[in-house]
Amino acid sequence: MTEDSIIVAGVKVVFDEDFPTLARARAEECVREWIELLPRWLVELRVFSSKSEDAAASISVFEPYRYAQIYLHPSWLRATPGDQSEYVRHEFIHSVTNPLKLVAEHIGDAFDVSNTNPALAKWIRSEIDDAVERATQDFSIAIDRLLAARGLRG
Repeated sequence: MTEDSIIVAGVKVVFDEDFPTLARARAEECVREWIELLPRWLVELRVFSSKSEDAAASISVFEPYRYAQIYLHPSWLRATPGDQSEYVRHEFIHSVTNPLKLVAEHIGDAFDVSNTNPALAKWIRSEIDDAVERATQDFSIAIDRLLAARGLRG
């Protein structure tokens, strides 16, 4: 990976060499806008484009190694600037809620039902994913409301 990096709020932000040139400035704006939401232990954020149409954006967190990778998908590129910002904010919040998801997954795994009851194992994982997704979006909405109440957002 050829490095195209900047430092934002003490975090090294590395853009993948294949990141679309026309979207780079907008992605950097979104990163700068919400970087303070990232956990303090995170020292590097890697930014990638992706061809996946599953979501507008996604994030993978590698806590032991102190970095995260955000993927901006084609629907992010097509979104309005306001939606692009919201999607990045949402993914950054996932980096905060990730430890809760991991603990819940470990608890679910402790029941060791994947071999004896695969349907139950799938349901447990689905419930964990749904709960974390709801909490992440609730945090995102709360941040938006707080900023609006303080006159910092429209």
